[in-house]
Amino acid sequence: MSDFSQFTRKYALSKTLRFELRPVGETLENMRKHIYKGENDYDFDMQTFLHDQEIENAYQKLKPILDSLHEEFINTSLVSSMAKNIDFSEYLKAYRDRGNDTKNEDKTTLSIIETNLRKEIGKTYLE
Repeated sequence: MSDFSQFTRKYALSKTLRFELRPVGETLENMRKHIYKGENDYDFDMQTFLHDQEIENAYQKLKPILDSLHEEFINTSLVSSMAKNIDFSEYLKAYRDRGNDTKNEDKTTLSIIETNLRKEIGKTYLE
């Protein structure tokens, strides 16, 4: 047993890495000085930064509208007559019949049925 065993495997390992670029030192001041020089006149070196910022600003303005349209599209599709005619009874029967111990063949059967149901639900969006 290692001397470090009391320190290892104590916490779940988070594998998500998040990086953020923040100006440090004089960079922020340089950006403030050089970004905007006048009406439609930007420092050439800062154009990429400004373009990225414009895209982000437009996205933040459009996101609620696009979310609303997307939600409306999904709701309209799922209340259609085609969606209402999808038969889930085969899936329900297979799910109930699988028993307490899940065998590989039961999982495969459920997986096949789920795939078919996804295709049927996907067709409702094309209607």
